[in-house]
Amino acid sequence: MSFSGDKINCADAVRTFWLLMFWEAGGRFVRVLSPELLLNIIE
Repeated sequence: MSFSGDKINCADAVRTFWLLMFWEAGGRFVRVLSPELLLNIIE
């Protein structure tokens, strides 16, 4: 870690926050759509 570590930590925190937000939203999205997607794939 260098003296600019605070900026890096802040950026990592923001990136992690957005990744978690997208992960949770994506998980809900997949859970809602997966039955339809599976039906489309089966057909």
